[in-house]
Amino acid sequence: MKLSSLLKKEDIFIGCPQSSPDEVMDKFRFLENISRIILGRGGFTHEDVEKAVEAILEREKSMTTGIGENVAIPHVSLPFIKDAIGAMCITRDGIDFDSIDRRPVHVVILLFVPKNQFQQHIRTLAGIARLVNEESFRKMIITQNSADDVWEKIVEKENLDEKTSPENDFSA
Repeated sequence: MKLSSLLKKEDIFIGCPQSSPDEVMDKFRFLENISRIILGRGGFTHEDVEKAVEAILEREKSMTTGIGENVAIPHVSLPFIKDAIGAMCITRDGIDFDSIDRRPVHVVILLFVPKNQFQQHIRTLAGIARLVNEESFRKMIITQNSADDVWEKIVEKENLDEKTSPENDFSA
């Protein structure tokens, strides 16, 4: 599954979604806020949203999803998710994700995936990691001013990669 197939433009955020203007943002508060936004759009019950938020926070507490190079890919599998749901946040200020390289995270790709699709989950994570592993691409999307601009850059990059290396389509 391509990142552009997983995300909707409205699920790309420039800056960190906050509950209030004076909210102190750490990775846990950030994950809670962004999770509630995207799951709220998905028509999930309040109970399922609470379970999902709890699961993503527990996942992050158990091991950082900050993979280095200013990128984090928080992810969790849930039994009530039928199709993968994702969000992307670009933050120029950065968030401390306790990343393996100790650098702040500027690109966060959040994923909620169906529990019974392990192989697709692994392929999706690997494909996203390949996509954001390229330094010039990361720098380019961090400097974009709108979700539309980030979306266009993702689609351009995936189309270019598909033309040059068809195996980069990480679909199931």
